[in-house]
Amino acid sequence: MGRPTYRSTGFRLDYIEKSPEASEPHLDLTYLALYSYATLLGATHVKIMSPINKQVRECYEHKNFIYDRKSNSCIKRIA
Repeated sequence: MGRPTYRSTGFRLDYIEKSPEASEPHLDLTYLALYSYATLLGATHVKIMSPINKQVRECYEHKNFIYDRKSNSCIKRIA
């Protein structure tokens, strides 16, 4: 569940209803949907809010997200 930012420059994902395991294809489909929708909005980045623990955060970092301590989120720029 997520929403675009107020100016549609980004898209934030508040919840992923699945444990992010590297071998899990459903998570890759979630990322694809997230990027596709954000691109249609003209967003410059996607943000996954409040990773639940260090393991989850590291999984996102493995997918090229950058953890931002200030906002407690993992951010990835859209090219």
